[in-house]
Amino acid sequence: MHALLEYLHGVGFDRVPKPIRLAEDQEVLSYIPGDSGSAGWSRVIPEQGLRAFATLLREYHDAVRGFTPPADASWALSYPVTGAEALVCHGDF
Repeated sequence: MHALLEYLHGVGFDRVPKPIRLAEDQEVLSYIPGDSGSAGWSRVIPEQGLRAFATLLREYHDAVRGFTPPADASWALSYPVTGAEALVCHGDF
């Protein structure tokens, strides 16, 4: 996950947290201000919010297109597609 976040920052997509450190059982990421849960979703309900949300998701998918996971990467789920055609999507948008 840290490799993905670093990659995204490297290609100019800064709307994800930046990894600061990973030590023992503690992960430290930069803070991104905003709302979550029902407060966040309430901003998506009007059409303008939905358009902004869809644009953010499209920009994420464009940014992640060139990412190649490290050989030792492990994911919560395995996917049948690998290689250049694979795309790491955000499964909980």
